[in-house]
Amino acid sequence: MSESTPQTKLRFRIKLLLAERDMTVADLYQRVKQLGFDISSSHFFRQMQPYPNALRPELLVVICKALNCEASELFDLVEVSSQAVDKKAKPKAVSAKTVAPKATNAASEAVEIDAAKRKADDKRKAALLGPKVAVLGLKKDR
Repeated sequence: MSESTPQTKLRFRIKLLLAERDMTVADLYQRVKQLGFDISSSHFFRQMQPYPNALRPELLVVICKALNCEASELFDLVEVSSQAVDKKAKPKAVSAKTVAPKATNAASEAVEIDAAKRKADDKRKAALLGPKVAVLGLKKDR
């Protein structure tokens, strides 16, 4: 049994951000085209992977404008190994307080995307319901 050394990679979090905003990659492509960025749909869709080979800075700027987000929200550092990662292990975010990158795999990314979709769905439902009104202190007369 050989152990592989995990690699630290920069992960493109576009699918998570789209799920939080209840959007699809096709919706983002339309917004990018509306902002005047010239890119073919096939090339654009290939770029929307967690670990793209190369992203043009101009495309990143337009994506940030289309999603109304900061560039730092688009990426995070993750630890990727060639061996299977425990599916129950929850990845840890990399921040100034934590030094080690988080472990990730396709299953943990799918869980993150599902959680973001649920969060977006909850926000949409809350917006449809409007503000909650509480009536306190009312009692029926007997």
